[in-house]
Amino acid sequence: GVELMDEQEYEAAEHSFTEYLERCGKGEERSAAVVNRAYCRFHIGSWAGAEDDFTEALREEEGAHLLFYRAQSRREQGKNDEAIADFSAVLDQDPSLLTALLYRGETFQHAERHEAALADFDALIAADPSNHLAHFRRSETLLALKRPKDALAELVIARDLGSERADETLRLLAGRI
Repeated sequence: GVELMDEQEYEAAEHSFTEYLERCGKGEERSAAVVNRAYCRFHIGSWAGAEDDFTEALREEEGAHLLFYRAQSRREQGKNDEAIADFSAVLDQDPSLLTALLYRGETFQHAERHEAALADFDALIAADPSNHLAHFRRSETLLALKRPKDALAELVIARDLGSERADETLRLLAGRI
């Protein structure tokens, strides 16, 4: 399974780890196989299976990385509240993991909790003003909050920082004016 993972053959590796887990008992080797299968399932988009495996792995060991991947698996399934809780736990354990802040903000957006999303994007921009994706997501949130002038200004910042999506959006807007 590990060799297949190294070769990015995630479906075959997932099958290999599943066979192994059906035969093995408990212990350190089982825990490692569950984590590896979780990562395989994550990479192939088997979100529910990945969530289950990350949850099982978290019973054996704590880790911001396990919570981070479980949060993403939950988010992909539309389990916004659970994903937000996991991203928050990740940030409690490791506040420097800015990607968790970005993803939590995006999850707040999906849940239409725009004020919370804006707070996350503001915090991310304060920590890393050059993060063009944070500026782009902030512009989307400002638009949802019916603040178009602020959204446009944020789009310009995102574009100036190298965001192709912001550049495309600005070109589309210019074509409509």
